[in-house]
Amino acid sequence: MRKRGYEIVIRVRVGCEEKQREKRETQTHEIRMRHIEHNKWNKWNSCYLAWAKASLAKAEGYGDRNVEATSRVTSDCSLTKCVIVLDEMEDIPHDAYGKTLEKFMNPDWREVFIAMSVERKRGWVLTRIDIDESDDSTSDASDDEFAEFLFNSMLYNYHQKYFNKAKVLTSSLTGREFVAEVLNGSGTSCFDLFRMKKECFINFCNELREKNYLCDSRDVFVEEKVATFLFIIGHNVRHRVASIRFQHSTETISRNFKEVLREYKKVIS
Repeated sequence: MRKRGYEIVIRVRVGCEEKQREKRETQTHEIRMRHIEHNKWNKWNSCYLAWAKASLAKAEGYGDRNVEATSRVTSDCSLTKCVIVLDEMEDIPHDAYGKTLEKFMNPDWREVFIAMSVERKRGWVLTRIDIDESDDSTSDASDDEFAEFLFNSMLYNYHQKYFNKAKVLTSSLTGREFVAEVLNGSGTSCFDLFRMKKECFINFCNELREKNYLCDSRDVFVEEKVATFLFIIGHNVRHRVASIRFQHSTETISRNFKEVLREYKKVIS
């Protein structure tokens, strides 16, 4: 049994060395491709950012509805809430009141209204008479400017989310290398991390493999699957925490966890 345990540790170590070599080759290729991609899109990104910032600066002038006002938006932007706030305002002409209610039919206007300060709300309501009595083109231009503001905000947020996102899984050790390091280390570390003695851990993995309950996948060995499962239930951590520890996506962590749990039920049944 001990010999079998040493064999699996050696096999994990050999697999880690091969994985490290593949990782270095992949990193070299990725660096070269990123350099090419960076040169290709660098000018485009600079132009896009300049355009987005200029558009946002222009849109912020629309009724002072900038990001600061947006941050004050409450979760309740219903028509009832807006009417209650409007009724609390004093000395509002009936014409302005009625035209404001027409604007409240649009949920975007309700959200902007709730986000305003008290002074801004009153000024906006009182200007409904002058705006609606003027030429229709003025109202159309105002609506177009507000639509441009929303569109530019979405574009800017999209760029910040998908173009400037930072890499999350940046550990120098992959999940396989981490497990191999623990199994080659002291038994105390294995017990503290996986809540199982090293010998028991190795025997458990061997039994799952020999009885075809679990098998190695392309990127994850049985030992890493079991280690992920024990790490989650032993420390009551979320899959996202295990994702950072074992350097896999949350989807992979969840799939491996469910696979080990399903086969563990077969073992004890």
